[in-house]
Amino acid sequence: MRDPRYDILFEPVRIGPVTARNRFYQVPHCNGMGYRMPRALAAMRAVKAEGGWGVVCTEEVEIHHSSDLAPNIEGRLWDDGDIPALAAMAEAVHRNGALAGIELAYHGHHASGLYSRAPGLGVRSIGVSGYHPDRAAKAGGMPRTTIGGDDPFHRRDRDEKRTLERQVREDARRLIQESAKRFLGEQPFRELTVETLMANTELSRPAFYQYFTDVHDLILSLLTEIEAEMHRLDPQAYS
Repeated sequence: MRDPRYDILFEPVRIGPVTARNRFYQVPHCNGMGYRMPRALAAMRAVKAEGGWGVVCTEEVEIHHSSDLAPNIEGRLWDDGDIPALAAMAEAVHRNGALAGIELAYHGHHASGLYSRAPGLGVRSIGVSGYHPDRAAKAGGMPRTTIGGDDPFHRRDRDEKRTLERQVREDARRLIQESAKRFLGEQPFRELTVETLMANTELSRPAFYQYFTDVHDLILSLLTEIEAEMHRLDPQAYS
């Protein structure tokens, strides 16, 4: 019989829109499996959920290829192709009664980029602070520490800023499209409004009009993507 002082640990606790069955929260931690062994990773997390944890989290999950921590094997969410592996872990945890959590990470100048060969994005032109500082050197052998008008890394920073802004716009547009897909999977198009659509995103209602003129324009964008995917799968049938 347990000490009543610890009863609070076993009480359900609400976290935003969901409820954990108890207060035992397995914080994010690395394990060496990451994106390379998703089935083993899902099985390991499932064992934790089966053992009674209320919340089971991933390790750190890279949200962009310029955040590549190779040779370390972490989680990845570089694009939609990484979603099934993460979904398998979440489903395994849910089957055993626990909530699944994710630690999204962008490592900036700590990322080595040894696999993606992409430079990390940061607010300053400084060297990589992680395990491979040689990746930060200029072609001439000087450390990447200069901030100046004609410095090549300063110019690259401006390019990276534009790249990041474009990525943010693309992500926001995709977020709106995914919200529409979820809505239309449950309700008819005639019920779709900008207000209900944006309520399921983290974006403001006016943000919708930065990407689409109205809901008809949004649906047209979805149909265009479907057509492009069908053509990719069978070019001859849709030529």
